[in-house]
Amino acid sequence: MNEENIFRKGGWADYFPEIRGDLFFMLDDGWDVAYGVHPDKNRNLFGSLILDKERFPSFKGDDKTRLKQFSDAIIARGWRGLGVWVSAQMCGDDGKQPFDAEANERYWTERVEQSKFAGIKYWKVDWGVRCYCVEFREMLTRLANEIYPELIVEHATCQNPVNGFGNADKNLAGRFIGDVAQAEFTDKLLGFSDVLRSYDVIPATSEVTTLDRLSYLLKRAEGLINAEDEPYIAASLGCANGVMRSPAGIGTDPACKRLDETVASVRWQREAPAFGGGKINESDELLADTCTVTDTWFAPALGKKITQYAPAVIARNTPVPKVYGDRKPFVTCCAFNDDVYAVAAHKRNVDDEKNDDCAVVCDAIGAPVKIGVFGKFKRLDLVSSRKIESATLRSLFDERTEKIEITDETLISVPSQTIDRFASKKDDSLPAFVVDVRYKD
Repeated sequence: MNEENIFRKGGWADYFPEIRGDLFFMLDDGWDVAYGVHPDKNRNLFGSLILDKERFPSFKGDDKTRLKQFSDAIIARGWRGLGVWVSAQMCGDDGKQPFDAEANERYWTERVEQSKFAGIKYWKVDWGVRCYCVEFREMLTRLANEIYPELIVEHATCQNPVNGFGNADKNLAGRFIGDVAQAEFTDKLLGFSDVLRSYDVIPATSEVTTLDRLSYLLKRAEGLINAEDEPYIAASLGCANGVMRSPAGIGTDPACKRLDETVASVRWQREAPAFGGGKINESDELLADTCTVTDTWFAPALGKKITQYAPAVIARNTPVPKVYGDRKPFVTCCAFNDDVYAVAAHKRNVDDEKNDDCAVVCDAIGAPVKIGVFGKFKRLDLVSSRKIESATLRSLFDERTEKIEITDETLISVPSQTIDRFASKKDDSLPAFVVDVRYKD
C-alpha cells in the first residue's frame, strides 16, 4: 500500500467511478506502519494512526496536517470520504500489562481529534492486542460520540471464517452459533456498535456463511450491520456494503468477475439506505452448502469437504415468501418502509450439483412503489394489496427499462426470460433491477 498504487492514473482511487461518491475509501491495515513491519512479529507497532512517510512521501507537515492532505486528495478524486483501519491497541502496547483505561483515554482522544481535523469519518476497528477487550472498544465508540459525532466507528473481529469449523457438537457444526465464544463476544459488541461487520469468510462458502451470521446479527442489532463483500445480500437485507472486490483482483478473485453487482447494490442503496433495528422472520428450513475447498487463504480448510448451513429464507420487516423448486436457492427480502421492498435469490455452492432457479412468490408485500430485485429466478411473483395500474422494470446497471404486462390487477409476475435480460452487459454480474409500480387507487 502506497501513494503510487492509490493515486496513479488508473490506480485504486480511480476505481468505481459510477458510485465512489457514495463510498468511503478505506485504508486497511499497513497504512500507519513502515514497509516490512509484520503483525506476527511487530504487532506492538500498529495503532499509531500516523500516515507512514515512506509509503506516502508527498504529504507534508505535522501528522494531522498530512492526514488531512490525504483525506482531501481522496475526496478530490470523487469519493465520499476517507476511512482508516484502526488497530485495537495503542501503538507500543504489547498486551502484556492490564488494560490502562486512563492512558488509552488520553491517547485515543487525541486520535479522534486528529481524525476530526482531517475530516476522516469512518474507523474500522479490527485486530490488535485489545481486540477482545470490550472496555477498549466501548471507549472508542464513546469518545467518537462525545468528540466527533460524525465519525462512524465500525467494529470487526478476526474469527473462524468457516462457521462452527471443527465443532465437536454435530448439532452446531456449520453454524455461527457453533462458535460459542465468538457469539457471546459479538453480543457484547452489538450493545454499543455504530456498525458491526460480518467478517472473515472464504470465497467457496461466502454467501451461506454470511447469511447464517446475518441471521444471528440482525436479530440483535440496533446499529448497522456490514455484510462485507456480499452486495446483493446487503441490498436485499438493508445492510451496509463492505466492498472488497475491485479491478485489481480480476483474474485471481472470482468475485471480481462480478464488479457490476457492487455498482447495482450501491445504486439501490441510494433509494433504500441501510438501516438498524427491525424484525427478522425466517423459514424453519435450513439449507446446506457442501463443497470441497480447493483454494483458500484459510489453510485448515484446504482440501477438506466442508458444510455450512443457513436459513433457506431470511426476511426483514416482512413475512417469509414462498419458494418453489427442486433445489432451492437462498432467498432474502426486506421491507424498508411501506413504499420500498427488495428481494434476492442467491446461488448455492454445492459439489457436483447444478444450480436450479426457482419460483419465488412474495404474497404479503403491501403496496410498495419501488421493488428491488437481485439474482436469478425461474419466476418472481409480487402480490400487492392494491390494484396495479402499471409496472416498469428499471436496470440498476444502465438505462434499460421494460414494461410488464399486468394480467391480474394485484399481481406482478416476472418470468426468467425477462429477469435474465437485466443481467450486466459488462461482466458476469447477475440481474439487478427496480420495479417501479403505479397503483389505480
